[in-house]
Amino acid sequence: HARAGRRVVRLKGGDPHLCSRGAEEAVALTARGIAVEVTPGVTAATAAGAASGLRRGASITVASGNHDPAGPVVDWASLGRDRGDGALVVLTGRAHQRQVADGLVGGGRDRATPAAVVASAGRPQIAVRPTPLGDLGAVRLPPPAAVVVAPDRPGGGRAHP
Repeated sequence: HARAGRRVVRLKGGDPHLCSRGAEEAVALTARGIAVEVTPGVTAATAAGAASGLRRGASITVASGNHDPAGPVVDWASLGRDRGDGALVVLTGRAHQRQVADGLVGGGRDRATPAAVVASAGRPQIAVRPTPLGDLGAVRLPPPAAVVVAPDRPGGGRAHP
């Protein structure tokens, strides 16, 4: 349709490149001589963080929860050792919530660390399920869903949702 001079829109919610396939799609189209214009939206990392009800701290780490054998591997244990005052947001990892939680706990995060699964962040049908990190694998919400893990409080205390 684009080659025939028609305007084609690929509408994707949120940020089309952050932990998503938007960049690959743009490269593939450009390689075929099709002009691409990207208009980003509000990333689910921000929308889920705001909706989670968790203390977000001084910084945020965003990671992809997809386990793509052809893509980079996230070192969950390393993120579990990060004892700073920052929150962690995991995008597109709904199918791997248990592995994410196990990796973070294996790296040193307390199983009781407050977390939340946020489905359809920034949309009218939003759903939020608070849970301790150790129980993250049992929470099932429909896609798209993000996971927010609260930061440690300075001095070793935990944040509470």
